[in-house]
Amino acid sequence: MPDLFVGLRYTREAWRGTVAPIGENFSEDTSPEKSVTQLAERISALRPAAVLVQAIHRGELPVVVVLLERGTRVMVVTKERLRALGAARP
Repeated sequence: MPDLFVGLRYTREAWRGTVAPIGENFSEDTSPEKSVTQLAERISALRPAAVLVQAIHRGELPVVVVLLERGTRVMVVTKERLRALGAARP
């Protein structure tokens, strides 16, 4: 099985994710009580080689911290870089 990569971007409604190269899309509600934990659980279950998280003026930090605590490799990138890498759909 090829290495999986997860691209995450934030919208007002949810964290949106795309799993490359399989093209699976998912989203998690942005409510602070449950969002970060559920998002981290979902991503950890995929066992990705890395997670690319869209930089959003430090708003991405809670997600990054939880993923790092779970041993997931994380890269914080610009929206343009995330799109260029093909890890998330516009």
